[in-house]
Amino acid sequence: MKIIKYAVAVILAAFVSVQCIRAETTAIQVPAVTMPESLQIGSIEVLRGYALEQSTQVYASLWSQSSVPASTYSNYIWEQYVRDDSGTDPKKILAILSSRPLVLEVANAVDWCWAYAGIQNNDGDTLFSAYNSFKLTNDGGGYFIPNDALKVSLQMNSQIPIYLPGVTSVRVLERDQNGNIIRDTYLEGGADGKFYWPSYFSSDQCLGGEVILSTWNGSNPVSTVYNLKTGLPTGTTKTAAALDVGIDGVVAVRNGNLLYGNIYVLVTNGVPPTIVATFDYDADSQIVIAVPEPGFDWGHGFTPKETPIQLSIRAEGQAVPALLDYDPASWGYPILHFKKGTYYIVPIWKNLKGPQQYYPPYNGGGGKG
Repeated sequence: MKIIKYAVAVILAAFVSVQCIRAETTAIQVPAVTMPESLQIGSIEVLRGYALEQSTQVYASLWSQSSVPASTYSNYIWEQYVRDDSGTDPKKILAILSSRPLVLEVANAVDWCWAYAGIQNNDGDTLFSAYNSFKLTNDGGGYFIPNDALKVSLQMNSQIPIYLPGVTSVRVLERDQNGNIIRDTYLEGGADGKFYWPSYFSSDQCLGGEVILSTWNGSNPVSTVYNLKTGLPTGTTKTAAALDVGIDGVVAVRNGNLLYGNIYVLVTNGVPPTIVATFDYDADSQIVIAVPEPGFDWGHGFTPKETPIQLSIRAEGQAVPALLDYDPASWGYPILHFKKGTYYIVPIWKNLKGPQQYYPPYNGGGGKG
């Protein structure tokens, strides 16, 4: 196969459209275990400044699937950018990218080709990058690279490193147009206070939210909440209350729930219960379980609408429960002898089925609804 070589002096005209090129450093350089007074990264323009401030190395290249090593000129640039005492100068960065010609040497002249350029920081994180795809043009006298393929417009990367010394976690809460939290994101990173900030959170597509910076002061967690767009600290709402927790379908009694250690369970919600009876001593206990007629009054007794047909009774630690026929209409409510311990009593009904079982989510949360 004939190798076609194009000794064409190719200079990438790479450029970045920057409206604000001076980085604001208040939120970046902060003492360890001290939260910044503000977190000003709520706009693309400001975030672009932070990205430029980190620029230390640049690269550019021409490439094709059928590329062969260039013999006269290199087909790539990979150089350090050293800032002077005046700080970052985007013009000097771009001058390196266009500092010398690049050669594209290919074995197949009709393949697709690409022009790449980018800017990175000291850690090799890409801050800006872009590429153009093109095909060589043949004007009858030979192949050449079209002019419009040489102009590469660098775009800021989708994630930009930010540095928050002493901070151990950064959490972003994104809100919708109604103020509700729709996304909860923990930023990647964290080593030496370096986190990767998604540029989306600084864009107009993100309507707002909060940023929570957290660290440790000894063994105590310390957190500060900032407004995502303004960068200013915001207040929090703090309240406390003990939960009133029950287990659906479980009736727990200890030494009976009426006088003399008797167990009375009236099913009024249509849910077949699991009765957990705990005795601190040996006891004889009468077992009264029924669905009462509507309008019953504890003070004046009740009329059973339905009673179980059997009881399944299992002492804690036993594998197999005992089955007991239950017919209070014929024999009265049974009195059983229980030794000290816990017993699981499951009434078996003829008609009472209860609602369809609700299974909480696999992650352990949930309630009915």
